[in-house]
Amino acid sequence: MLIKKKIGRKYRLLNFSVDSDTGVSSAFSAVFKIEVQRKVVRIADVTMAKNESHPRRLGFVADGNRELERVDYLMRQAGFLPGDGDQAVSRPQDGAMEYLLESSFGNVALSDVRELLMDHTGQSETAGIHYPFHFINEPQKRVIFRTDPTRLDFAQMAQFAVRAGTHPVDMYHARAWTKVMEFERRLATSGRRSLWHYKQYYNPVIVMNLVDILRFAHNYTDLMVKEHKSPAMKLGIAKGFVYDRDLFSF
Repeated sequence: MLIKKKIGRKYRLLNFSVDSDTGVSSAFSAVFKIEVQRKVVRIADVTMAKNESHPRRLGFVADGNRELERVDYLMRQAGFLPGDGDQAVSRPQDGAMEYLLESSFGNVALSDVRELLMDHTGQSETAGIHYPFHFINEPQKRVIFRTDPTRLDFAQMAQFAVRAGTHPVDMYHARAWTKVMEFERRLATSGRRSLWHYKQYYNPVIVMNLVDILRFAHNYTDLMVKEHKSPAMKLGIAKGFVYDRDLFSF
């Protein structure tokens, strides 16, 4: 509900991709029920291999690159022209993913497509789009739609599958755990029957204050961003970085 309030109503489309292990997609489906019916909100769960070693991840990436080259060759042979979709900026994987989806589901009934790509229970181990062009941070990604995927054309579906993921959120959480030692993961006792907060704050108000500071630094400043644009700049709600002098002078 807070996310819906913060976003407001000035948007054309919203794509939500969330961690399937937490069941957050059910909450998004309930809060954005009207928007889902109006076809302006799409929701999907995302799963991936989270415990793979770095060499294994590199192997997945190499396999994904070879698969991308293979599909690119098939596209050229077939004279396939990718659709426009929703995204202003295209990625090399967009057209390849669209080609695979059209090849797989082009002659399949819509009811069967829903059954293959949707999962209302969150328990299916096969439903969804199995993404073959692995990213190092999200190998073996699978995108399971919680809203009707047949409302999208193959170009829109492909772009959703390419961009769906939880890595930005996971990266933010990792930064919180490393930058603020009081946010570190709980330690298991010797008997492993309970978890111990070694450096936890006694006053939860301090936690709330630190979360606000950390979120501000992540979204608006250059303290934690190693790119040309902060998250707020990418969303268009900030024209540039906010520096210390700007904050304290305000």
